[in-house]
Amino acid sequence: MTDPVSTQPMPTNDEERLPPSPPTLPPILRQLAFAESITGPTLVVALATIVGLATGLLAVVFLQAIRATQAFSHGPLLEPFDFLQPYVVVLVPALGGLLVGLIARGVPEVRSLGVPEVMAATAWPRRVLRPIVALAKPLAATLTLGTGGSAGQEGPIVHGGAALSDALTTALRLSPARRRTLLACASAGAIAAAFDTPLAGLAFSLEVILGGFSATWAGNVGALGALLVATVSAVVVRRTIMGPVLTLAVSSYPLTRAADLVLLAALGVVAGVLAVFFSWLLYVAEDVFNGWRLPPFARPAVGGLAVGILAFLLPLEGTSSPLLGPGFETLEMTLRGEVVWTTLVLLVVLKSAATAVTVGSGGSGGIFGPALVIGGALGGAWGKLVQLQFPSLAGPAGGYALAGVSAVLAGAIHAPITAILLGWELTGDVRVLPSLIIAVLVAHWVAGRLDPLSVYATKLARRGLRLRAGRDAAVLDALTLADVLGQLEPVPLPQVQTSDPALAQAPVAGPDDTLTQAMNALDQDGVDRLLVVDPARPGRLLGVVRRADVEDAYRRAVESRAISSTSDQEENAS
Repeated sequence: MTDPVSTQPMPTNDEERLPPSPPTLPPILRQLAFAESITGPTLVVALATIVGLATGLLAVVFLQAIRATQAFSHGPLLEPFDFLQPYVVVLVPALGGLLVGLIARGVPEVRSLGVPEVMAATAWPRRVLRPIVALAKPLAATLTLGTGGSAGQEGPIVHGGAALSDALTTALRLSPARRRTLLACASAGAIAAAFDTPLAGLAFSLEVILGGFSATWAGNVGALGALLVATVSAVVVRRTIMGPVLTLAVSSYPLTRAADLVLLAALGVVAGVLAVFFSWLLYVAEDVFNGWRLPPFARPAVGGLAVGILAFLLPLEGTSSPLLGPGFETLEMTLRGEVVWTTLVLLVVLKSAATAVTVGSGGSGGIFGPALVIGGALGGAWGKLVQLQFPSLAGPAGGYALAGVSAVLAGAIHAPITAILLGWELTGDVRVLPSLIIAVLVAHWVAGRLDPLSVYATKLARRGLRLRAGRDAAVLDALTLADVLGQLEPVPLPQVQTSDPALAQAPVAGPDDTLTQAMNALDQDGVDRLLVVDPARPGRLLGVVRRADVEDAYRRAVESRAISSTSDQEENAS
């Protein structure tokens, strides 16, 4: 009987690329590839250092390029058109969008958030990231953000760094497990270098790219060590070149009174709802643009024009518009309490719309920056409102703004630890942690109840790719513990009880339970083994399944599925 998992065709899209035949390696690379079988852990840490340094350098060049492009596109580029000021500013994001559309004709991967592509590459070994993405994605994002497109800077760095990592993995012919580790290293280094937040970068890689703080990773000291090395390496590069400057150079506003904590919990509810709305709006805009009869390369230009019009409608003293670019200048003003309440409310709505049309039209960038700005505006507006209604109870509005920053981000990407650490590291004040924790946990819970998929997971689901805890959900649901037991020697119950009494505390499962149910049981109870019993005779033990057995069965099924999919494609081509 044919295995239902191995014959299921993999979803395909125009961004998917199968790996090329292994190239002939230069002598030094052949030595490294041979060294993998001798000093694997040491080699992975060494490669993690290289990936971290390369990703950190990529982040620095990208951030500096955005600043240079912003200065040029809103300065010398507009000098010949001074007689059209201020209306000519509307056309600048459209010009950037047109250039991005032209790049996307050759490299369609630039029309993406970046992070979902890395998540897919981590889960499916055959989804190799093309090396050209390491250049094209940051270039397209520089044009998007530098000319005023409303998007984030994290996606291009994550995507580009992962593409560099994949190129290294392919050259050295590393195993899928080590490829997965290095992709996670690139992602951790990217977030760490983008915001100068090493702990948030590490948490992002674990929560978003790898699917959570699973016991597998908690016990894999070598993999965690590689992540730490890559993160530190990337931050060292950034601080060496750009200096140890906080991304948000503002004074923090710790909120510690009981009344503040209640108001922060209420803010978390609103932030969770807003995060879900923000994610929904992104894909509504994408569907609208895809439904128009416009050439794909022209869509980012139309999106840029829409952003320009929105930006002209909402000027702000001290910056051309809070809707242009990532928006960190506006965020700093919000945290200092320098933005009036009505502008903050408009900023929540219009920044969400500007980001939706930028990303939905095919502009290149992530969602971190806009989510932070939207969250800050929501928190700032909330703080000013409660100050007006409860002047004797409410704390500084800046404290609520900072809590809103992390809360909306957590609700959008479903990564609460990342959001908490990011808010703390952006300010450098540990006293803000209690307020961040309360707002983030409530927002994460509310967003999870309204939409179980993060903004990234939704992107993959729209392509037919379902991930659960960083793994292919179709495989997890298709395989059962009976499939795993078939590859293990049966163990009599008396022998197990006498040899390891600790198994009495292990959770019990049935042979028909899926790998999804097995992984949930292992993660929930924090154990390494499951007791598989006969459902007809509950006292009869069929076998003991370790977490490693489940992981091995999943890995073999994914690899078999990929090989089967490749064979089907070759047969169809012939």
